[in-house]
Amino acid sequence: VWVRVEQRAGDPWAIAMRSDTQAKERVMASGTGVGPTKGHVLVVDDDERMLRSACRNLKQLSFSVVPSANARDAEALLRQRQFSAVLSDLKLYRAVDKSTPLAAWIARVYRSTPVLVMTGERDVETVFRHLGTARIWGVLPKPFALQELDEALDNALEQGRLFDHQQEHEACSITTTLVRALTLRNARAGLHACRVGRWSWLLAARLGRPVDERGMYELGGTLHNVGLLVASDEVLSRRAPATQQDAEPPREHPQRGGELLSGIQCLAEARDAVLYHRERWDGGGYPSGLKGEQIPLAARVVALAEAYEAMTSEAPLGQALTHAQAVYEIAALAGARFDPAVVAAFAGCDEQTWLAARTDTGAAQGLRDRG
Repeated sequence: VWVRVEQRAGDPWAIAMRSDTQAKERVMASGTGVGPTKGHVLVVDDDERMLRSACRNLKQLSFSVVPSANARDAEALLRQRQFSAVLSDLKLYRAVDKSTPLAAWIARVYRSTPVLVMTGERDVETVFRHLGTARIWGVLPKPFALQELDEALDNALEQGRLFDHQQEHEACSITTTLVRALTLRNARAGLHACRVGRWSWLLAARLGRPVDERGMYELGGTLHNVGLLVASDEVLSRRAPATQQDAEPPREHPQRGGELLSGIQCLAEARDAVLYHRERWDGGGYPSGLKGEQIPLAARVVALAEAYEAMTSEAPLGQALTHAQAVYEIAALAGARFDPAVVAAFAGCDEQTWLAARTDTGAAQGLRDRG
């Protein structure tokens, strides 16, 4: 399911949803190159023999598999892409916090991703006491049979689909409310948010992100400046700033946006784009000074989409750039401000499609329909 913000008479910032089943099936079919897959699964276990066995069984069950032998790599993978499910050893702990089980942390942070634990512990009460209040979708006792794995995953994925449906509706409703609030305070900020959301979706498509991930990129783009809701009226109402520094949004706005979304579970994945969209590929950004692939991919995508929108719109301190001029400016910043791979995806998108997304019509809509 993808989500988009579109302008409509009488409801200018409505959220519309559509299910694109055929496109999803095409994405799933690309998982292994040998036919349709049942889903993409991250497997985490520091026992090499167990890791190999679990991956082999999953491939036999037609799942696309990404193995990880430690918690640090697993956390990095989760920031970079979306998984249908995660299988984690019970006794693995976070790299930055040895008291927190990795499975429990994943279940709390990525609530829409089913997490199953693999364990040699036979006492179920001990297992759940170890995990605390985290929502775990299944427990697989080691060693487990192929049929046990198949049944546990099928059950978890079905529960996950039901959970996702509920989360999507909640995310749309909350996003609509927040964008309307931002628009009431500053109409330009609301329009900017919607355009950045559309272009973030297009970039995610150009990067080959799965169809069911792209809505998260669009939500992150649409909400990237939600932190401005807590900015002063003086900041939001500036019409003719004297300097470029005055024209920039307050430096604290990504962190404020992250704080606003921190308790909203259905927007947990979009929150990374909000919090880190002002980071730079070379490490010179804010709020955390992240560098390169430390920056979540969604944030790298939104950073470019935001810059393009700012360059090609009537700017407070000068004329708007043409599409060609903006492409030149952005290309010059590849490897410094922007991820070179995201810049390449942007440069490979024809001008007609990119500009059509400004109003979400024509070629842009055709691209979405093609998945």
